[in-house]
Amino acid sequence: MNKSKVPKMGYYNYVCECGCGEIVPYGKRFMLGHNTKLRNPENNPAKRPEVKKKIAESKMGDKNPMKRPEVAKKNGDSQRKNKRFGENHHNYIPLETRFCGCNCGGTFVCKINSKQRYINGHNARVKHPTEDPNVREKISRNSKGVPKYSLRGENNPAKRLETREKLSKSHIGKKKSEKHKSNLRKAAIKQWQNPEQIKLRNIITTKQWQDPEYVSKQMISRHVSPNKTEKLLDRFLQEFFPNQFKFVGDGKDKNYIIGGKSPDFIHIEKSLIIELFGDFHHGESCTGIPNEQHEKERIDHFAKFGYKTLIIWEHELQKGKNLFERIKNFYLEE
Repeated sequence: MNKSKVPKMGYYNYVCECGCGEIVPYGKRFMLGHNTKLRNPENNPAKRPEVKKKIAESKMGDKNPMKRPEVAKKNGDSQRKNKRFGENHHNYIPLETRFCGCNCGGTFVCKINSKQRYINGHNARVKHPTEDPNVREKISRNSKGVPKYSLRGENNPAKRLETREKLSKSHIGKKKSEKHKSNLRKAAIKQWQNPEQIKLRNIITTKQWQDPEYVSKQMISRHVSPNKTEKLLDRFLQEFFPNQFKFVGDGKDKNYIIGGKSPDFIHIEKSLIIELFGDFHHGESCTGIPNEQHEKERIDHFAKFGYKTLIIWEHELQKGKNLFERIKNFYLEE
């Protein structure tokens, strides 16, 4: 060994524990690499068979100090007196003794709010009810002849008014966790990626929008109100055709929702409708179809219900004289 590397003997120096006799600095037990010497059974006493046997025998039965009644009681008392786990702590939960659910007769200790039913490992002894052939046969017999979508519509308990009110009240004041929101988001994305679900949803939505009450509720909830151009046309009608046409485009009156669509203006006595088309939202660039075809679709839709329709475009409001003549001719033709 190089003598220049030997540390000077001092108050905080110790001898290497591998038995080589070299001096190690304070806080160290071995010289670098000398701890591997103890892996050899000849150098490490704990690796020798006779020593291992003696250590094992000292921990068995009554020789184990932790199994002596006086030691166990002392440890239990000290744990109960501990402020963190004791009865005086605000998070303390009392313990209780339960019988094992596998009917082995054994008992275990757990907290009173614990869901534990078995001794550790004993739950494997109990078979699930569905593993019983008789139970499986009963489930199969009860499921035969039941349609896949038997709980849809009125047969679904969640669709009943009293059930929906009860569920609504139970959710008041509760906030969804971020994990719950993430799961809902993933489920919605997965649902809308299924072509069958998309087709089914389109059918349901189309049917819902044929109901005047549903359309009225949707428009009210979306706060639909007359825009600037609709207000301008309304003033024009009230000035030149007073008390003849009424604005119903906000959907507040479900009696004026015709075939799932809410017209802008309707005559109070005659079956006349005036539709105001915005140049952008009803234009070809937004709808993707020619303006003439778009007008024809709207006129034919209201004609099915016995209404005659006049389409007025936004840019036509600037031509007051021509607009007056159009509405006058439309009114007198009826």
